[in-house]
Amino acid sequence: MEKYRIAFVDDERDLIEGYRELFQDSFEVETFASGAEYLNHLNKFEKNPYQVTITDYRMGEMNGIEMIQKTIQAKKVCPYILMSGHIEKQMLEGLQSAGALVQLIEKPADIIELENLIQKFCAQKT
Repeated sequence: MEKYRIAFVDDERDLIEGYRELFQDSFEVETFASGAEYLNHLNKFEKNPYQVTITDYRMGEMNGIEMIQKTIQAKKVCPYILMSGHIEKQMLEGLQSAGALVQLIEKPADIIELENLIQKFCAQKT
C-alpha cells in the first residue's frame, strides 16, 4: 500500500527530525527547515505533492501563515496543520476564505491527536 506523502516545516531541526522518526512508518515524510525551503521545493511541481503539510507558526524569515498565503498565491494548496502556542483563530479566517483548509493545533502537539488529524486529512484527499 502506498504511503501518504506529508511535509513538516519548522525551523527547529531537532523537532522536525523527531517528527520524521515518529511518522516514517505510517507516512512518506519530508522535512523543511523554513517556509522558503518548502516553497522552493514546491516550485519543482505543477501542484502540491503533499496530502498534508504540518507547519510551525513562528519561524525565522517567514511565519507559517505567510508561507500558506504564498502557496495559495501559487495555486499549490493542500490541507495544512498549523502548530503554535501563540496564535489567534481569527488569523486563520483569511486563509480559509481563500480556499485553504487549515487546522490549528496547540504546540507542543499531542502526537496521537496530530496523527489522527493527519489521517483525517489524508482520508479526505482520496
